Amino acid sequence: MPSTSTAPVPHDYPFLAQPRTAHPSADMPCAAPFWPRHTHPRVTPVKGAPVSYRVLITGSRSWKDLGRVRDRLMDLLPDPVEPGAEYVFVHGKCGKGPDAVVDDWCEENAWWVDNLGAALISEPHPADWDHCAPDCRPGHRQRRRDGSTYCPGAGLRRDAHMVELGADLCLAFIAPCTLRGCRRRKPHGSHGASYTADLAEKAGIPVRRWYE
Repeated sequence: MPSTSTAPVPHDYPFLAQPRTAHPSADMPCAAPFWPRHTHPRVTPVKGAPVSYRVLITGSRSWKDLGRVRDRLMDLLPDPVEPGAEYVFVHGKCGKGPDAVVDDWCEENAWWVDNLGAALISEPHPADWDHCAPDCRPGHRQRRRDGSTYCPGAGLRRDAHMVELGADLCLAFIAPCTLRGCRRRKPHGSHGASYTADLAEKAGIPVRRWYE
């Protein structure tokens, strides 16, 4: 069931300020139009540049209903698209879950958006698992089955960076946590997607959540 963020809603998003309830027999689509001008302080329009609208996609690796992700992405494109506009979908380029859908979906639909004079852009931000941050503690790296090591904090650093870049909207597709050894009371949502959605809310980005 989808959930509407309880964070304060900027005046540019009046449709998100209205309570929403899901139809008992259907998944709730995103409302349209979904493309207000940027209000995030870190997104500064450049004079003469194409108008760019950004949506941040975050999701659990274990999310199964990828068809729902495609439907919600399609809901975001206005009818008609704005000539000269760039519709940018930001994601973490994970090989599983919603991230894996975004690249393919943008490629599949870019042709007709381009024919209407706009652009559909996938903006991937893969995590740098091989390198650590300056504040990583000694001995924190974890070992893969092949014997190589990785920084376990790389995913959350990547998520924070995507939020820092700014967005008009964040869509979060959150499955239950399946982390082995997790001590939090279950059930609860997967950590990465929940963290990104919460961080986006704190940054003033409207967030829509769906759960499995």
